[in-house]
Amino acid sequence: MTGFDDSALDDFAARLDRSDDIHATLMPLIASKPFAHWAKVFAAEDVPFSPVNGLDDLARDPQLKARGVVRTVGETQVLAFPVQMEGMGAPAGQVPAIGEHQAEILKQSEEAE
Repeated sequence: MTGFDDSALDDFAARLDRSDDIHATLMPLIASKPFAHWAKVFAAEDVPFSPVNGLDDLARDPQLKARGVVRTVGETQVLAFPVQMEGMGAPAGQVPAIGEHQAEILKQSEEAE
């Protein structure tokens, strides 16, 4: 791919046609530096940006914590449904262990058949 100062990329349709090439060029470049670096670069150029959060990031997000979306159930942190509505209760008292309710669910499934 040629540089991004290529006049052929001045047109949105042309950029859209070459989006796979642009993506392939930008991904390794962006991945080579931490988010804080790119936040400074993009903010200085007035480029809209936002981090893409993973589950660990969400559990530490101050906005989600302030809204009560991050909750502790037993010894586990869970994310509650983010849209709070009247009548929705608190999350379960504990997170079930893998397979904890398997026999009960299978029995209900067999009875429904």
